[in-house]
Amino acid sequence: MWQNMVAWAKWCQEKEPRKEWIPTLKDDPNYVNLYDRFYAAMSDMAIVEHLALTSALSDPATDPFFHSARKWALSAARVWRNEADNTPDASKAYAVLRIVKGLAVAYDVLFDRLSDEDRDEIRQTILAVGRPYFKFFQLDLTAGKG
Repeated sequence: MWQNMVAWAKWCQEKEPRKEWIPTLKDDPNYVNLYDRFYAAMSDMAIVEHLALTSALSDPATDPFFHSARKWALSAARVWRNEADNTPDASKAYAVLRIVKGLAVAYDVLFDRLSDEDRDEIRQTILAVGRPYFKFFQLDLTAGKG
């Protein structure tokens, strides 16, 4: 199992982190934008989590994955932070909360090796993106009355 984790982590290291956010389009009759955003978020978070977990399970003295795990986590935090200003709705809730979860996993398992600035950047993104959904899921229209 470890050999598979390392092989997948090496594959992840070859990928370049996303540099641009994919905004929500108002006119998306065939849901192309919705699916583009969904699969981008899922892909990014799979890589963020896999690199972070493989790094956390590696020998800290010889860990070849920390640099990539940090780079991907910070890049994802910067790119997907734009979701904080994107009005919450049920069609994108799963993908957006998956972003919050992926960043939280990376934050947690890399915490001891991240700088204070890195931790703050990731934490601020988690809070900024999660806060509107916290409010959204408390609305009667979303969650049901009571």
